[in-house]
Amino acid sequence: MRSALLLVVCCTSLGCSSRGHRPAEVAKRNGVAGPVLTPVLTSGDYHSCALEAVRPGSTASAHVVCWGSNTRGESAALPGLFSVVAAGGATTCAVDTHGGVRCQGHGGFGQLRTPAGRFRTVAVGPHAVCGIRPDSSIQCWGEPKTANAPRNGSYRSVCVGLGYSCALQLDGAVACWGELRPSRQRSRYAGLFRQISCGPFHACGVRQDGRLACWGDNGHGRATPPKGSFVQVAPGGYHTCAVTANGRGRCWGHNNLGQASPPAGRFVAVSCGMGHSCAVDALGVVSCWGSQQHGQATPPARLRRQGHPR
Repeated sequence: MRSALLLVVCCTSLGCSSRGHRPAEVAKRNGVAGPVLTPVLTSGDYHSCALEAVRPGSTASAHVVCWGSNTRGESAALPGLFSVVAAGGATTCAVDTHGGVRCQGHGGFGQLRTPAGRFRTVAVGPHAVCGIRPDSSIQCWGEPKTANAPRNGSYRSVCVGLGYSCALQLDGAVACWGELRPSRQRSRYAGLFRQISCGPFHACGVRQDGRLACWGDNGHGRATPPKGSFVQVAPGGYHTCAVTANGRGRCWGHNNLGQASPPAGRFVAVSCGMGHSCAVDALGVVSCWGSQQHGQATPPARLRRQGHPR
């Protein structure tokens, strides 16, 4: 992120996008139909990535910058220019400026065998990857249960967890598939949403009226969101963070490593890993907190300074 504006989606699995817009700008639209949301700040289990714009003020053509664990090559330099980046588990994928997808890191379930053709956005989970095609259809690859996407419908974003995936339709309705037992959880994501995001074990979304809803495993209270108005939410491994309507960071769930204790300030987006969290403010300054075991809470110095190129 030689320049960073971030819209995050999820932690260990990711997936939402808003092409060329910050989360706050997308939220102001208040309509459920809109541009595809483009993740520019994202976290996997033990690493995070962001887009660093080549031209100030635009992430349509940007470098991918990652930090934290690199045991599977998930944080290695990714040559080229990209418009979307997504991390999940120990895998990182990005959409280049021509719409092609490139992935690196853990590929034991076929996550690195990217299909040909163009994509608008991409989402990464621990064992699978999903993308939105230009015609708003979904294509997934990797672990079969997670990748068994619906064949019909039009979608604006998708997110991938551990053994399940969810997608946001153009009309704001949510569809989920896989092992999240959607029939038992469906009432929690009924209605219309602005944004959704998946962690490995639970998912959350921002409803059209700004309220939060979460579904899936509720260990440590991670799927019990606070009341209030929010613009973006990002589930982690055992915690969840969100950005309130006035730009404050708010986290809940497990906090053994400080991952649910956001710093003061105003943010436009947040992302969560297994034991760390990151956020970006309106000036593009990145802050991270929580576990430092792999350096995942220490973004590159230039991203922690005001005035770096945006």
